[in-house]
Amino acid sequence: MCMSLWHHRVCRLAGPAILGIMFIVSGCSHRYVPDVSLGDSPHTIDATVEYHPLQTARGLLSGHESFGVVAPKVTTASGRELAGQVEHAVIEELTATHVFRRLTPYDSQPDLVLSGRINAFYEHFRPQLWNYAPGAGTIARLLRVNTHVTNGEADLTLLLLKPSGELVKTYTGRSTFRETLTPTEEAPPGERLNRALSEAVQQIRDKILEDSNLPKMNHRASGLTHQ
Repeated sequence: MCMSLWHHRVCRLAGPAILGIMFIVSGCSHRYVPDVSLGDSPHTIDATVEYHPLQTARGLLSGHESFGVVAPKVTTASGRELAGQVEHAVIEELTATHVFRRLTPYDSQPDLVLSGRINAFYEHFRPQLWNYAPGAGTIARLLRVNTHVTNGEADLTLLLLKPSGELVKTYTGRSTFRETLTPTEEAPPGERLNRALSEAVQQIRDKILEDSNLPKMNHRASGLTHQ
């Protein structure tokens, strides 16, 4: 049977859920890239902030702890490259939603300095153990049970310091997840990790904006808009 005809019959008979499983276990591959998505910021911290590279927990860079997405047919940047991607996603979204009046990698006279650390960042996406048994796929389809399980965590710490290096305050954000699911192309491995990363950054942003010691301005009134 030619491949196109076989694919057509599977599409017609099996439906999107089964195609999602085929995508995971076939030769198709997916490259994971960290992404942060936040809602509008209600106001802005009235400060020019110079940001420094985020540090990464030693266990993540050494490989002793999971870092990134661990899943069949998924590639993730390793080590410092992945840390740089996480940092870029965080800084890009804080900038886009105007958490600070100005966020820059360098300023000759900043009001504050932003630094921090990636404490944990991973997703482990795999088939459930019973899924390896003969005929498990057929039974799963008949009973409509989820074939895979995924769990993960995003844990970040951001610090605001004075230009002298004196600590102003530490802000933490952490989100974990564990789900059973049937894979689909619409929700590939990594999507839940990005959701957790967004939730962790949202927690940090809320704490920064609620900090009574930081001067605030209404970004709409000041003319600031999303980039």
